[in-house]
Amino acid sequence: MIFVHQTLSDMYNVATYQELNPAVFSIITFPFLFSVMYGDWGHGFVFLVLGLGLILAEPKLKDNIGMQALLKVRYFIFMIGFFSMYNGLLYNEFFAISNDFFGSCYENAYMKTDSGEDTDRIECKAENCDCVYAFGMDP
Repeated sequence: MIFVHQTLSDMYNVATYQELNPAVFSIITFPFLFSVMYGDWGHGFVFLVLGLGLILAEPKLKDNIGMQALLKVRYFIFMIGFFSMYNGLLYNEFFAISNDFFGSCYENAYMKTDSGEDTDRIECKAENCDCVYAFGMDP
């Protein structure tokens, strides 16, 4: 059986002269770096459910010839979904819509002024301006 990720790594170069196989390292780093680029917990949830479904349904699907390619990458899809959900929650993104779970510590002073001043300051709402979010970034 040909492992799909190993074939992808071999497309760049094959390890020679007793070098380490790069597929061992990139099997973990690729899903994480993909999720840094694709950090959205809505889309990550879709990948996670697809990967989990393939993992749980593997005994039923292993005889299906059309599903053999997806079954080879089921753990890879699951890891992409897991890391994408994690980074999506950090970025407060759900299907490209910003989430405001904990509120913001800052307010835009430009939107607050009625005198017509053209200021682009951001003022801290907290008393001591040492606001810490429970999880994620400022929305």
